[in-house]
Amino acid sequence: MMSSKDKIIKELKNQQLMEGYTSETGLLLKIAKLVRYSSEWQNLTKVKHIRREGFTYKYHHFYYPSPLLLKLQKLFEGNNDEF
Repeated sequence: MMSSKDKIIKELKNQQLMEGYTSETGLLLKIAKLVRYSSEWQNLTKVKHIRREGFTYKYHHFYYPSPLLLKLQKLFEGNNDEF
């Protein structure tokens, strides 16, 4: 089991508060509940580190779907014209 699953879900919800809801973050919240290993999560997402406000070395982790995940989403939604 991915030990940081709860942390990732918390970070995604924080990302939604800061950037607003997008279909991509909605997809990632669903995927985060399904993955079992960190390697699965790393293959399906890209991470962007955003420095927190003030003088600190801490970062927010913002997650975005990888190109592979976006292709899989289109495939399963029936939008598979490009395959």
